[in-house]
Amino acid sequence: MKVGSCLPTCLTSDDSAVPFPRSPSHSDNRGSTTSSSNSSSDTSYGGLHTNPSLQTLPSVPSLQYLFPETLGSSVSHVTVTSIKPRPEHPITCIAVQGNLLYAASINEVNVYDRQTSALLDVFNSQGSSSGSVKSITFCDGKIFTAHQDCKIRVWQLTMAKKYNFLTALPTVNDRLRRFILPKNYVNERRHVKRLWIEHADAVTGLAVNKCLIYSVSWDKTLKIWRASDMRCLQSIKAHNDAINAVTVSGDATVYTGSADRRIRVWAKSTGEKQYSLMATLEKHKSAVNALALNADGSVLFSGACDRSILVWEREDSSNYMAVTGALRGHGKAILCLTNVSDLLMSGSTDQTVRIWQRGVEGKYWCLAVLEGHLKPVKSLTAVKDEEESDVGSWLPTCLTSDDSAIPFPRSPSHSDNRGSTTSSSNSSSDTSYGGLHTNPSLQTLPSVPSLQYLFPETLGSSVSHVTVTSIKPRPEHPITCIAVQGNLLYAASINEVNVYDRQTSALLDVFNSQGSSSGSVKSITFCDGKIFTAHQDCKIRVWQLTMAKKYNFLTALPTVNDRLRRFILPKNYVNERRHVKRLWIEHADAVTGLAVNKCLIYSVSWDKTLKIWRASDMRCLQSIKAHNDAINAVTVSGDATVYTGSADRRIRVWAKSTGEKQYSLMATLEKHKSAVNALALNADGSVLFSGACDRSILVWEREDSSNYMAVTGALRGHGKAILCLTNVSDLLMSGSTDQTVRIWQRGVEGKYWCLAVLEGHLKPVKSLTAVKDEEESDVIWISSGSLDGEIRTWKVWLSKHSSPSSSTTNILKWTLGIN
Repeated sequence: MKVGSCLPTCLTSDDSAVPFPRSPSHSDNRGSTTSSSNSSSDTSYGGLHTNPSLQTLPSVPSLQYLFPETLGSSVSHVTVTSIKPRPEHPITCIAVQGNLLYAASINEVNVYDRQTSALLDVFNSQGSSSGSVKSITFCDGKIFTAHQDCKIRVWQLTMAKKYNFLTALPTVNDRLRRFILPKNYVNERRHVKRLWIEHADAVTGLAVNKCLIYSVSWDKTLKIWRASDMRCLQSIKAHNDAINAVTVSGDATVYTGSADRRIRVWAKSTGEKQYSLMATLEKHKSAVNALALNADGSVLFSGACDRSILVWEREDSSNYMAVTGALRGHGKAILCLTNVSDLLMSGSTDQTVRIWQRGVEGKYWCLAVLEGHLKPVKSLTAVKDEEESDVGSWLPTCLTSDDSAIPFPRSPSHSDNRGSTTSSSNSSSDTSYGGLHTNPSLQTLPSVPSLQYLFPETLGSSVSHVTVTSIKPRPEHPITCIAVQGNLLYAASINEVNVYDRQTSALLDVFNSQGSSSGSVKSITFCDGKIFTAHQDCKIRVWQLTMAKKYNFLTALPTVNDRLRRFILPKNYVNERRHVKRLWIEHADAVTGLAVNKCLIYSVSWDKTLKIWRASDMRCLQSIKAHNDAINAVTVSGDATVYTGSADRRIRVWAKSTGEKQYSLMATLEKHKSAVNALALNADGSVLFSGACDRSILVWEREDSSNYMAVTGALRGHGKAILCLTNVSDLLMSGSTDQTVRIWQRGVEGKYWCLAVLEGHLKPVKSLTAVKDEEESDVIWISSGSLDGEIRTWKVWLSKHSSPSSSTTNILKWTLGIN
């Protein structure tokens, strides 16, 4: 679908009003993580949150999710089968008619028996270059397919069970009737005209009501066709940008959704033969991609790139519909919607399908999250089972790009399950507990297994948290990094560093680069009684706390003395670019990370180098061309082994060989499929965690006493890129572009449990620190810095229990089917 110029926007000033979640003291909580505050509540049940605070729609309230005992329903599902018509081709759309499933893959349509998944026939556009099939519908005993090449093709099933091509719309007869009269032409562009019955761009959607077919296109028009003679009856310039979706109600009211962010309502006025505009619905903040109506046409659902599904209800008998709320939960754009009975199904770029059910008073419950696809879910169909009334739906789904599988989730027979949503097939299993899934099938790492999440009774832990404080040094400036030393919290906002008392949040001092244009601070570390800050302007600055509790600037690395020692000899210069040289001790691009081991400081940069500095005299001891692309992260173990992570997708291990004074390459770790952004080590340096843009955290364990580390699995759950990691005790904390912080704990046999998801930030979480409480052994203080300009400090309780029946843990159980 096209989104035109309507892209999801950055956060606005309205977003600063998001409430801070607070968690009560130790008690039995319904969800795995709960939080509340005086001003608002944010309750999670099975990982489905009542107030995800979608930034793009501050004026539209979320429709409160119900708990199962209120709704009176529960759900489970199983993947019955998975089909890949052509593994190298994406599935562009699917449709169901009776016992047949139609699946479009590029320009051909595959027909399957819905019960057995047997391939019955394949038909395409007679070898023509028709482009991909965008939509499939059925009318008057014929099959209509919408194509990328601006045409609608018509097919019919013969007595021999084969599909014959009948014609393309507009038909030749319809063209011949109109081509003579000039009034039948419209301007397409300068000096180019076309018949008004022709679409000028890809046909993106089809809808049917009785004998009429409605088509929409990226050419911004809605066209109405009569199925009996296949004539075009009307063409409407419906929107100001590409139209992505169309649906029609039983009373022939038509709804169109566009990249111009609007939904328009079309109907025939009393006594009129032509459709005209009845209403324009405006609430979405980005392109509208999908529309669906309930059975009687009184409720309209719209999905958009702003990640929300808006619910519109008809006011009395008029065609105007008012928005009543938003369904939120998907982490990325909504691409498709379908409705059956009282259930709504939504597919998203976040690769999941969600099933929603309407309860009392217009409130909704997300019954299940179906996972398993490796790329965006592009199309959905749902059909009630004719024999089993409690089987909610057969739900074929399809995806774009190279994930061309069509799984069929179906509810199994009744039994008791431990997880909130379970699914199984011959090839894989997907078990969820509290919304944390054991096999989200991260598409970029098919060869790395997910580390199985444990249930609390196996792990022996539960968690609750409270947001103790929220600080905004300069609301208009992002927080680029934070660091903790003792009782002090250092937070960098653009080119200045704010120093806070960690207990009281009082601002103690602010220091910056003496007014120089140093760019943002990328990293902060401490060594030999000094503070080192890494900057965008390629320098490392050194600061010292005076007796008067003020921070003085000492020098910048490389120091003037170090430069003077080397500037004479030609061997100390390296080529930066043609006719430009620089000293090898200088970074040539932003310094992105700092790490410390004893008396040595390690810096990495976008210039692809790793440099080692001695803290005592601040001299550069070594510079290594470490990677083939920008280096984003560095960490060092207790035995001075250095790990660097780069945009070249590699992690490299550096150490001194026996008897050597210089660092050399020990190993290259390659498993990530996109840029590595963050690294962290456990306490003894035996386990390395790496976070990347592929949304995975890989776990690497050292083999014997060597420096080589083997990947043992992946932690998955974040919906977007991992930006930062930190480790304390047996806990790992991760921050992501999805605006959340996750807390992971290692259990038995190398298995992990996601203890909590901390929410509240409005932009990506860029930096994390974690400190054990000195007085309370089960308390950890976590600080998170975000691009929204806010620093949040969380007090997290980690409680232990001795048995599964302990009141600190609540295991979610679901009955099967939809009751």
